[in-house]
Amino acid sequence: MNEASEGSPSDANIYIDKKFMLIKQIGEGGFGGIFLCQDISSRSYCAIKINRMNETQEIESEIELMNHFDHPNVLSIIDYSIKKGVLHEQNETVVSDTVSYMVMPLANFGDLGRYLRGDYYFEEPIACYIFQKLFYGISHIHDKGYVHLDIKPDNILITKEMDFKIGDFGLSQPSKGEDGNGIFSKRRCGTKSFWSPEIALGFEYNGEQADLYSLAIMLFIIVFGCRPFREIKTDDPLFMKLLKEPLAYWMAHPYTRNRIKERTVSEEVVDLLARMLMVNPESRLSKSDITKHPWFKKYNEEIYSQEDEEFQFAPEILDEEDDDDFVPEEDLDSNSDNSEDVSLKSETDRSQSECDVEAILEVDMVPSASFISKVKQVLTSIRSSS
Repeated sequence: MNEASEGSPSDANIYIDKKFMLIKQIGEGGFGGIFLCQDISSRSYCAIKINRMNETQEIESEIELMNHFDHPNVLSIIDYSIKKGVLHEQNETVVSDTVSYMVMPLANFGDLGRYLRGDYYFEEPIACYIFQKLFYGISHIHDKGYVHLDIKPDNILITKEMDFKIGDFGLSQPSKGEDGNGIFSKRRCGTKSFWSPEIALGFEYNGEQADLYSLAIMLFIIVFGCRPFREIKTDDPLFMKLLKEPLAYWMAHPYTRNRIKERTVSEEVVDLLARMLMVNPESRLSKSDITKHPWFKKYNEEIYSQEDEEFQFAPEILDEEDDDDFVPEEDLDSNSDNSEDVSLKSETDRSQSECDVEAILEVDMVPSASFISKVKQVLTSIRSSS
């Protein structure tokens, strides 16, 4: 979003606490609206979330939580008021004196989801830059004793300084969980397409691990331009391949198969994603493991060495009509006629000229039979009851 021009627009005659001038509505909130506003003293632009009168619980909880955070990649609060904000006209006629609001930095470039329509993806240096920013933001949230539980591109805001900020804490919870040990058993929230398998299957789950799985799905979308699978169901061939044959999965997915065969994606990012997307949470990388991974550190020098050059992001914002919810357009059936599926071949049948995904991953990631059985049992029961 471009900044408004200097000066007061003719229809901008509503103020709050004589500090901020409301310019126009730019978003919806659960119990109110989000507006572009101007700080009267500094003349800088920001965003303000205002809740309707007598509906303040959501914004109070969000303000209390966000006041714990202080990190460049976590959305901050510039100013706020709970039930005491004064909304008034330019002539100081009071509209309400019991307004709850919070003022936040303006996301000039909107949210990350706006740049991931169709099958658009980012080159790896930029993907790594974004991933690092979000990883450190999530780690800060966890260090402060909270989990987000709704990590997705639409909740990643981009400022004019190219800061990627995690926002929307409406579903966040203390990371201690329901039992005090970090485990949630009853709370299934967030966006289904970014759920970890344990949430989707109704298992107990660790909130921090769930956030990292959502981040892994988002990294997959950023790198490949589509989701890793459609749904966590028995009739989703990609999820079942990821569950039973995580190595073969990478040559079964039409987008990853093509990129790996064409060698237009690095071995390191495939390895990182494979380790972060394991269905069994006990097999996934920890936060410490992620920071030590070669891909996490691969582009640091390339990204940060050009201190005098402004980091160039801002690709063309893609048409909203191109949004396919990040689902691959190609046939996901392993028996598709338009492409030979090397994932179903035995290792001895593979052509030596084809990219060997096991050589990329260099790790035995075969899940145990008992874990596969447990997941399939739950999936079958979900399917039969639906």
